Amino acid sequence: MVNRVTSQTMMATSQRNLQSSAAQLARVQALASSQQKIGKPSDDPNGTANSLRVRVDQAATAQYGRNIDDGNAWLTTIDSALSSTTDILRRVRDLTVQGANDGALSPAGKEALAKELEGLKADLLGQANTKYAGRTVFAGTSDAGAAFDSSYAFSGTGAPVS
Repeated sequence: MVNRVTSQTMMATSQRNLQSSAAQLARVQALASSQQKIGKPSDDPNGTANSLRVRVDQAATAQYGRNIDDGNAWLTTIDSALSSTTDILRRVRDLTVQGANDGALSPAGKEALAKELEGLKADLLGQANTKYAGRTVFAGTSDAGAAFDSSYAFSGTGAPVS
């Protein structure tokens, strides 16, 4: 049996093909205007997964950079505090040697020396309580306000920072 193709069937087929072509053209134009290879995830599931993976990797890399900057700033703060502490302790040593010479100082000189040593003691307390980003750097894992209190007692934790 031979089927007849009517003009109505041919027009319906042509119209369907035109609509399909128009939809495909619209999709291609949308991709071209957005300058993106993938318009929606269903266009390329593997490409979408790869794109998401790259975004996650970029975010992780950016975080690594921020962590490095923060770590360097912590180390710079600690290095500066330790350097200042070394300078203070050298001055304490010099004053101690100077004060140990019995005949070299008058009572007023010894009093001035004692006052300077008290000031250096306060300076050492300040260096011991050095802060970075609101946290005391020598307090271990403690978030206490200071590593050492006014009586010079350690108020931090002895636990290692991890």
